[in-house]
Amino acid sequence: MQAEARCIARQHFQLHQPIAVRDTLIVTLCGMGAQAAHQAATELLDQHSVAALISFGVAGALDVRLRPGDLVVPKAVIAERIYVTDGNLRANLVHCLHDSANVIDGDLTASQQVVTTEQEKLALAAGTGACAVDME
Repeated sequence: MQAEARCIARQHFQLHQPIAVRDTLIVTLCGMGAQAAHQAATELLDQHSVAALISFGVAGALDVRLRPGDLVVPKAVIAERIYVTDGNLRANLVHCLHDSANVIDGDLTASQQVVTTEQEKLALAAGTGACAVDME
């Protein structure tokens, strides 16, 4: 998780210790899993005046066309329900990042356990239509 956070800022992050990287950017290292992500999001919403939350991390590819380093900016996150992402925020992110990363259009699904086998990945992709899987 430290390596993921260092993609955004060079500071050392402690779990659940928000750091203001810029006036308009607060970064929190939450740890792995949906419960940790929920706790971090709740803390940010309760303690800071945030307009949006962005979850950033390493996801597993479900689409064989994805390559290491590709950036999935999902239209929706599929978990216990479908969470549609903010279209304006998404468009701004894609616009800002399209020259510096291979931005992928597709949905992201959540998993409670690590998905490792090809059969598990194919089944998850077929069942959800998602191109990648994450544990947060």
